[in-house]
Amino acid sequence: MPRKPGPGNAAQVEDQVRDRLSLLQDVLGDKDYLESRFTVGDLMMSDVLRILQHTDLLEDFPALNAYKKRCGARPAFQRALKGQLEGFREVA
Repeated sequence: MPRKPGPGNAAQVEDQVRDRLSLLQDVLGDKDYLESRFTVGDLMMSDVLRILQHTDLLEDFPALNAYKKRCGARPAFQRALKGQLEGFREVA
């Protein structure tokens, strides 16, 4: 049975995340988006990258950091994020 992440294996988990980020940066290459244009894949991937915003992991991946910012600045992303977060706001 796989071990759950915890203080004892945080370094191992971080190494695995860095490996995945490296692969993603390789796939992105010098493109602005994962495909030839902004797609739902970019919408989803940039949302996944937002999970890391409380870490410094993306600092080692400048292309991914720029990609996350580029996607996050798009109106389509902002609308999707607003719609996603509305369900968590208290109704007055």
